[in-house]
Amino acid sequence: MRPLKIPITTVFNFFHLSFIQVSNAALQILIFPVMIRLVGLEEFGKVMVANAFAALMGIMINYGTNQSGIKDVAIIKNDQQTLSEGVSLILCIRVLLFVASLLILTVLSLMNPNGSIYFVFAMVIAFSEILNPLFFFVGIERLFLYNISNLIAKIISLSLIFFLIKERKDGYLINFYIGLPSLIVYTILTLFTFYKYRLIFIRPEIKTLKDKLIDNFFLACNSVSVHLQQSSFLFILSYTGNAILLGAYALCDKLIWACRLLIISFSSAIYPGAAILHNNAPMQWQNRKK
Repeated sequence: MRPLKIPITTVFNFFHLSFIQVSNAALQILIFPVMIRLVGLEEFGKVMVANAFAALMGIMINYGTNQSGIKDVAIIKNDQQTLSEGVSLILCIRVLLFVASLLILTVLSLMNPNGSIYFVFAMVIAFSEILNPLFFFVGIERLFLYNISNLIAKIISLSLIFFLIKERKDGYLINFYIGLPSLIVYTILTLFTFYKYRLIFIRPEIKTLKDKLIDNFFLACNSVSVHLQQSSFLFILSYTGNAILLGAYALCDKLIWACRLLIISFSSAIYPGAAILHNNAPMQWQNRKK
């Protein structure tokens, strides 16, 4: 068997995706001591529970489109009409599921009125996932702009927390400051994407929405289960009343999660090329897979 030649685009994808995850992890490691110093370990635990909840809602909103969308974009990226339909479909699904997440938030707020303010302000993180165009940039294998934008958003978040959080009672605003820059950056990137690639919004048919929801069901369930495998104990601890233990566990939880994200960089890097190869030349894809 001939030695496998790794496509240069795969190398660049892996570099860019790794940069996203490493920069996210590095900035989180930098921001955690700042947050703990500003609001204390006990308040930090409450903030991270709300952060984990918002991340869970973000996963539900994505509904696997951050994975299936890469494949779809990679295969249809040269067909402007079909690409517009695919991107519009993903945006519509995310908007609908965000509305559903608001119903979950309402129920949770009624069950825990004292801590609801943390979850309400953290929902901007979930809201930003509606417009997160990472799937598109991975699919077309051009991640430089997304990388720079993502890094700028994280630096702005760190600055907002450092300069605007003055005391412990401001802790509920931390997740808002984490999510707001991402929301603004993703909005700009989405508008740029529609302009640059001449996409138009096409309202999908009900049947198309239904079919996509069915197709992505297992992807969405897998993503939710992976998140809960690590964060479920964090949610359980939040009801024990031991704030110090909650804060300590939340710190460890976030550091481990940041490191685990690096594994995703490899699979995402090879995904677009693999999807195109599987679609155009299945036998070559089998050799590539081996």
